[in-house]
Amino acid sequence: MNILTVNYLEITFEPEGTGEETRLQKYAADRGLMRFEVIEDSSFIGDLHYYVHYTNGEKRKITRPKNELGVSWGYVADNFMYTWVMIYEWLYKVELGTNTPLKRYSSLYEMYEELLPPKEYEEFKQMPVEEITTMYGSPWEPQDEIARNEQQMKLFLEDIPPNSKELIRDEGRFYDYFLEEWIDVKGSIEVFNNLNLGIHHEDKWLND
Repeated sequence: MNILTVNYLEITFEPEGTGEETRLQKYAADRGLMRFEVIEDSSFIGDLHYYVHYTNGEKRKITRPKNELGVSWGYVADNFMYTWVMIYEWLYKVELGTNTPLKRYSSLYEMYEELLPPKEYEEFKQMPVEEITTMYGSPWEPQDEIARNEQQMKLFLEDIPPNSKELIRDEGRFYDYFLEEWIDVKGSIEVFNNLNLGIHHEDKWLND
């Protein structure tokens, strides 16, 4: 089994009919957009090119239609990138971007008091309990982000055998169906994190 470590990942966009590739970051910035807005806007038609380098010297280019849908949900690009957000947050029990630890709260009120800006939390508290319950469930029930994260990861991995929590946690490998390779998780995770942070937090990560 060949387990590869990713040390470089770049995405370019080639609008349909142009034959010209532009870094996705530049293409989005030129239009006053963030990268995820280009990815998720179906009016942008063309191909995304993924340039992947590995520490063993291999370099590969993967090309897929930007608006290609994933098997289970969203676009293929979303599936590929969010996979690595899920792996990171499950493995390290923190939220990508803020590094806020996943926690257990005694109630929805306690959780939102910590997570929401003061003004938004005050607005939330003023909502009728019946409305909160309809939208979010009982505000008095304990909220366990760690258990929720574990369950989401379990369901996610059920659809992509032979991957499992044990392989990721104990052996440090994950089979990425998009890259069609076994990937060294801990050795590659920073590259995926930087890409995801750049795509969703352009103002802070322009140089990813």
